[in-house]
Order: sequence, then structure tokens, then C-alpha cells
Amino acid sequence: MFPAAAAGTALVAGHCAASGSADPGDACQRCDPARATDAWSPDVSPDETGVLCQVDRVTAAVQAACRPRVVHSLAAPLRQLRRAVDRELRAQVSGQNASDASVRLARRLARAVKAAGTRRGSDAREASQQIGVLETQLGLMASRHQ
Repeated sequence: MFPAAAAGTALVAGHCAASGSADPGDACQRCDPARATDAWSPDVSPDETGVLCQVDRVTAAVQAACRPRVVHSLAAPLRQLRRAVDRELRAQVSGQNASDASVRLARRLARAVKAAGTRRGSDAREASQQIGVLETQLGLMASRHQ
């Protein structure tokens, strides 16, 4: 049995990780002792890495939850969302105000996923949850840079 983790750390695979540190094997995982003291947690921070990782989790959740025809119908909205996020992140890096286009696209995608799940028998709960996390991140990111 491993010793308990110190405050502000997590004991992951027998190694002490400081709060906020990245998993050396997966940049989309962070040490977040508030969520888990014995495992890495998904990076849901409203910064470039957290947002891009969340877009990847949204894409994976949509692909896992939906039938191929539904995934195909949602491919364009997913690409639009990715492009909007990329544009907004570039704008922030250059010191410009970012638009809220990615938030609007995430909301539109959430409605499309919900409708697709309802009409076509897909279980879109995980995809909807992941989109909700992304909407929160994007909102926080936009409010910090206005």
C-alpha cells in the first residue's frame, strides 16, 4: 500500500504529482487532487491545452455514442467548432479579443447531438456532458480575455 498523498498532491502510480502538473504520458490529463488523489484527471482548464483536449473528448464522445450516419451528419459541426476554437486561441495569443463564435457553435452542436440522440436512438448523454464542459471552458476563457 502506498502512503497518503500530501496536501495539494496526488499519488499516481506510486509517484507524487503536484497539483496542476501534467501526466507525462498524456498532456490531456492533470493532477487535480480535488477530483482524485490516486489518478490523473481530465484537463478541463479554460486554457489552450484544456480547451483543445476537451474538443478532442467531445469528438470522441460523439463518435462513441452515435451511429455512423449520425457521426457523419455531425462531422461538419465538429470541424466548424474546432476551427472556431483554433481561431479564438490564436486571437488571444496575439492579444486580440476573441469572439464568442466557439460558444455559439458548441451550443448548436449540443442541440444537434441531443436531437440526433432523441430521433435516432443514440445514447448521447456522455457527448452532451462533454459539450457542457466545453461550453463552460469557452465561456470562462472568453470572460478572462475581454
